[in-house]
Amino acid sequence: MIALLVIYSSKRIVAPVQENLDRQKQFITDAGHEIKTPLAISQCLRMTTALT
Repeated sequence: MIALLVIYSSKRIVAPVQENLDRQKQFITDAGHEIKTPLAISQCLRMTTALT
């Protein structure tokens, strides 16, 4: 009985931590994309300018 209580309690404690980790990973992915897009555009423009 105590083991079930411990398992149930630990799942409730760990769930918010896991949610925060998932949010952090998503934020890092989104931020990386937001940074890469303008850099890619800038690089493309420089390459196009260099070709002309």
